[in-house]
Amino acid sequence: MMGKMNKLENCPECNSKLNENETIQYCENCGYWTNKGTVRFDSIAIFA
Repeated sequence: MMGKMNKLENCPECNSKLNENETIQYCENCGYWTNKGTVRFDSIAIFA
């Protein structure tokens, strides 16, 4: 049995609520977008 697909509720860039269609989640406020079930790391800086 497959688990529930994870998805973002809020935009990681501006914290607005994300909208979605059949295949992507997108932010109307800042233009961030990602495929459902994934997160785009190119716009998120990770510091170690």
